Amino acid sequence: MSERPEWRDVLVGIGSAFFMNIAFVLLCVVLISIASSISALSYFLPLFAYGIFGIGLSQLLYIVPTVINLKRQQKWGEMKGVIIGAILTALISGGCFYLIYSFFGQQ
Repeated sequence: MSERPEWRDVLVGIGSAFFMNIAFVLLCVVLISIASSISALSYFLPLFAYGIFGIGLSQLLYIVPTVINLKRQQKWGEMKGVIIGAILTALISGGCFYLIYSFFGQQ
């Protein structure tokens, strides 16, 4: 029985990182809609909005525990993939944030 190549595990890790990021953004959108409909929760609206725009930093909430769990299970390929996916997400969101800030900051 042959072992699965490591590059497949890396791809699985990258895919799971992107899935977690999409789930986080959807959760923030749902929480924004709930908080906007209930006036007592309107104080949390900026927190959820910053969570979406600052996903590069807010992904630390779920990526770090996932990496620790994969390290304990000794799934090195998936761990590398999750780290690569998190870095790609941070770079892409940072670039998009810079473009938006430079576009709207010129007033």
